[in-house]
Amino acid sequence: MAFDLTFLKPNPPAPPVVPPVPGLVFLKTVPMSFPGFSGGTTYSTVTVDAPGDANFTKYRGILFRFYGVGFANGASSNLLIQPRRTGQTIINTINFQINQISSSTATGWINTSATPSATVGVPFTTGTPAFNTSPLNKLDILMHPLGYEADFSFGSNTTLYVGAMGKSTGTYAQAANLLLPMMLKDNPGLTLSLSAANFFTSWNSNSLNSDLPMTCDIYGYCIS
Repeated sequence: MAFDLTFLKPNPPAPPVVPPVPGLVFLKTVPMSFPGFSGGTTYSTVTVDAPGDANFTKYRGILFRFYGVGFANGASSNLLIQPRRTGQTIINTINFQINQISSSTATGWINTSATPSATVGVPFTTGTPAFNTSPLNKLDILMHPLGYEADFSFGSNTTLYVGAMGKSTGTYAQAANLLLPMMLKDNPGLTLSLSAANFFTSWNSNSLNSDLPMTCDIYGYCIS
């Protein structure tokens, strides 16, 4: 009796990772804390890098999307970003602008430049990050060879505070030899820091959500 090959069916494949928008390819998740992390440990900086083969010859841009990031206290005046290229910090001057809601009716903005050091970045928010009950609801940072774009909002289980949402853009200064601080074969990364004695911690909202870890999902924008 002949064997019916139609019975040899493969196991169903794993469901695909659905990107936030069409054209994005999921690259990796970077865990920055662990489940059950209730805020007893804090971080002065958070550094993430795209995979080594995720460069700008392969992708038009690299998106870093953060989850579960909270703050240990309210001492800082703003959040900072330090761009990275192939594991090294970029210290070139960055021209940047911040557009941020400063009240219920007004929009505050700042338009300036700064030269970050190897350890201190440039601001991408204005206003003291609220702590404990106010995590980062959203932090998307899109990096490309010429600069970056940041879209952010802070949440609260009581009342949103001043500067709870905004956008920021940064452009790298071009060197005299015409070489950009981010080259096509670089894999980008970034370091988040704070402007004063504050620390990152898993948002736990008075320990009610202690199983919510800090993570960063990294995506690439396809060229074709």
